[in-house]
Amino acid sequence: MIDITEYLDPTVMEYTIRVSIDQAGSHSIHGLHLLNAYELPGAVRVWFDVFFSDANSAPVIDYTLTTSGLMQTVGGVAFATFAGFSLDEWQDCERVMVNGTLLGKYYGGAFNTVSHWGASGSFFFSNDLFTGLGDDDTHIAIEGTDVLSDISSLMTDGSSTLMVRYEHCPSASPDDNHVWLMVLAYTSAPCSRVLPWPRTARCAVGRSSS
Repeated sequence: MIDITEYLDPTVMEYTIRVSIDQAGSHSIHGLHLLNAYELPGAVRVWFDVFFSDANSAPVIDYTLTTSGLMQTVGGVAFATFAGFSLDEWQDCERVMVNGTLLGKYYGGAFNTVSHWGASGSFFFSNDLFTGLGDDDTHIAIEGTDVLSDISSLMTDGSSTLMVRYEHCPSASPDDNHVWLMVLAYTSAPCSRVLPWPRTARCAVGRSSS
């Protein structure tokens, strides 16, 4: 992670990022993901959590995610998954479920990938504004290269945990389930923990808008 504040100009809205990759071999595979976090004065603070996968190549992978703040359902709860080796709908795809509800299945390459092997959720979340970018829409469904979902309808307002399941599909194909990481973005309550009276409330420290 790097801080690029000194290279930024507040009057410039678009930047180009060039990454040079040392090719370790003829069959090397590289995956790069970009997450921008910045402070927007006067905006409602946004929490974001990044979860890295610690289990791959399994038919079914279950995760219990604990967020850093209490998720407010107002404004939406962005859930994006980043995965590789999900080639097509018929021989190599992944189903994803949150709290027991099937969001859909993804496969193929997103608009910003260099091949058809990987899908990545692209979105913008700031000041309670949730916007999908590229081929990602802010509805609950995940389908094809759209791996972004608004899971607010599956969450209890103020909750801090969720269950995520990935299933490789179809079951007859090789079980090469690969999930690189998951990202959650949401607005959290101003005070995430209230102590019993007569003690005072303890307010959480918010993350910058992102």
